[in-house]
Amino acid sequence: SVMSVLQSVYYKYYLINTMPMTWADAKNYCREKYDDLAIIRSSDDWIKIKEEGAAKSLTAFAWVGLYNDIESWRWSFNDVPLKNQTLRMWYAGEPKNENGNEACGVLGQLGQWWDYPCTDLRPFICYKSSTDKIIPVASLMTWYGAQAYCRKHYTDLASSTTATQNSQLEQVFLLQGSSWFGLFRDTWKWVDNPLQDATNLKWNTGQPNNFAGNEDCVVIFNGLLVDRPCMNLNFFFCHTNRIEIAPLLIKQNANWIVAQNYCRENYLDLYTVTNETDQQMLLKEMTDKNVMGPVWIGLYNDLDTWYWSYNHLPLKNMSLIKWATGNPDNTSGADMCGVLQDVGKWESYPCYYTGPFICYDANNSAANRFIIYYKPPTDWHTGQTYCRKYHTDMASSLTETDNSIMQQLVKSINYNGAWFGLTKETWKWSDGNEPSYLPWGPNQPDNYYSSENCGGARNGLLTDEQCNKQYYFVCSACEC
Repeated sequence: SVMSVLQSVYYKYYLINTMPMTWADAKNYCREKYDDLAIIRSSDDWIKIKEEGAAKSLTAFAWVGLYNDIESWRWSFNDVPLKNQTLRMWYAGEPKNENGNEACGVLGQLGQWWDYPCTDLRPFICYKSSTDKIIPVASLMTWYGAQAYCRKHYTDLASSTTATQNSQLEQVFLLQGSSWFGLFRDTWKWVDNPLQDATNLKWNTGQPNNFAGNEDCVVIFNGLLVDRPCMNLNFFFCHTNRIEIAPLLIKQNANWIVAQNYCRENYLDLYTVTNETDQQMLLKEMTDKNVMGPVWIGLYNDLDTWYWSYNHLPLKNMSLIKWATGNPDNTSGADMCGVLQDVGKWESYPCYYTGPFICYDANNSAANRFIIYYKPPTDWHTGQTYCRKYHTDMASSLTETDNSIMQQLVKSINYNGAWFGLTKETWKWSDGNEPSYLPWGPNQPDNYYSSENCGGARNGLLTDEQCNKQYYFVCSACEC
């Protein structure tokens, strides 16, 4: 099979230095005019954003899309958000996030809560759910070390969701002093991924420090990060995703594999059409260079991806393979689903054909695990939906015994074949993009000359072609 390679996202940066804004207003502006406030992940990103600042002579702070998620306090046990409960026992002025790095909760005197750096060493309080008991542990650990210890030996760090629970925890303070418990929060995040803490951040010396007490947003200055109050007015960087990727027609003949290798070595990959804009750009590039086609693009039909519907088991990993002679043959370019013949052999057919289908039910024993339906005959996908709703899934044929049981079922209804759980993935893009938008030309794909398993473009529409044909080709080019 042809290997697919996932490209990373390419960002293009834009410094907006005409109107200073608050961080929130800057974010809204970027989302309206571009994609978002600037995200900086790779070393290449750091270089490019610095270049954009230098090109526009930036000498001041400028917002980027990094923020401190101070509203994400929650309990370690069951991940329950603090904002969902009424009990709050913060000491006056807490949580204050002193020096910008306090994200873990400590239970102190009178059962009051404090935020502290998670790397501090403290005793801690575990909870065991089976006995509903709290367990004080006097060993000194970081918050995350304590969490791992509690989860290994008990259930988790202790929560305090009611006044009763909090007064129980208060007794522990008398025993071992202020202790870690289950309260914690997320820290720095990029605006495009609120579920994950940001990593590899290039902070300026002494940053973040939360100097003003409310420095929860981030500017970049001389290529390094500084935390600042979100209501300050600053210039800002926006970004767009992959905006600079364009089709580049190479006027030399090659087969599909050679074309793919050329594009990967010299550009990004063979060209991918993910939407109508990509298609229009492809058509314009072909028209500008006076080429009707076909030209190679990054589409291919991966013939090695037959799998069983139940548990998505790849057929190539199975010991039993019983294709009838000449199968799978993909006669029409659409043979993506499997039929079990009455003679026990397997055939590939277009999934929209209608016929009987065989379900598998994990709750039944022996031969009763397989159930055949034939009134009315249905297409493969309707059969799969029915099997998953009323049984377990479409039937798999993993052993000779199962195969012959299903063969007898097909014979018993006087049909010469029935759908079962064999199916395959369809067309794929070389760069790993999902093939959600495929603007095929008239009557395409048709596998007209058989083995037409590579994708071309003619007048901007997709065609299936034999992979060894010699055509011009289109690369995805990027001035990144």
